[in-house]
Amino acid sequence: TVEVRDRALRVNGRAILLCGVNRHDHCPEKGKAVSRADMRADICQMKRHNINAVRTSHYPADPYFYALCDRWGMYVVDEA
Repeated sequence: TVEVRDRALRVNGRAILLCGVNRHDHCPEKGKAVSRADMRADICQMKRHNINAVRTSHYPADPYFYALCDRWGMYVVDEA
């Protein structure tokens, strides 16, 4: 369960702290053509920097990105 109680976001009764970033599908070399390898690299870099949440921006992300977030334990705020 997810709830806000006592000014804390709680997942399964435990308070969590979100350390998150915004993400656009973008690659320095290919522009908006982001490969699955690029997505994996993004998630790995986020985890290396102790990021546990990502906000997608303006449009739905590729379903593969959501699967990666699920696999790596990332919280997702889906704007679209």
